[in-house]
Amino acid sequence: MSRDLDDLTRFLHLGLTVFGILALLTGLWAGDYKRVHHMGFSAHKWLGLTLSFFMAWRIWHGLYGPREARFSQWVPYTPERLKLAWEDCLTS
Repeated sequence: MSRDLDDLTRFLHLGLTVFGILALLTGLWAGDYKRVHHMGFSAHKWLGLTLSFFMAWRIWHGLYGPREARFSQWVPYTPERLKLAWEDCLTS
């Protein structure tokens, strides 16, 4: 398994990090949640929508992107190893 990720995956992770932190900070800064037209609420809303876009893009990229960026690569176990572990559990 390669640890080198493509530039798009790095960009997606950077976007998730930056917009996640900014959405959090503007949410804390927004203050008056009863005033929907407050500047802090508007900034928080748009940053949150952008974060949602990056999340959806990352999920799509994790399912259909390059093999190194797929979610299936997170678990370092192969079917053969899982079978051996299962058989070991049954014999114990």
